[in-house]
Amino acid sequence: PGTAVTVPVCTMGSCRQYEACMDRWDFSTDHGSCDVYGDWTKRMGYCESDKDVFGTLASVACPVSCDTCPLGKCYIRDSNTLMQCAGGKLGRRRR
Repeated sequence: PGTAVTVPVCTMGSCRQYEACMDRWDFSTDHGSCDVYGDWTKRMGYCESDKDVFGTLASVACPVSCDTCPLGKCYIRDSNTLMQCAGGKLGRRRR
């Protein structure tokens, strides 16, 4: 599974598509899934060092949680939310 997705956003009869980052649902380390890396008090400081069994860094597999998304938009699958990200998660927008 990749970490980029195309998300359609429709409002008042018009739709646009955005390229957005998305955390991998299947990523897991000894410390947990991508959710663990979104909390500074838990593991976010370890995004550049923690790896899964395949050697994939958390910063690569979890671009939303680790705030490493190069696309500027993040998709949160659980809440069906598209938001601006990179340098801070701002501008929440419902699909």
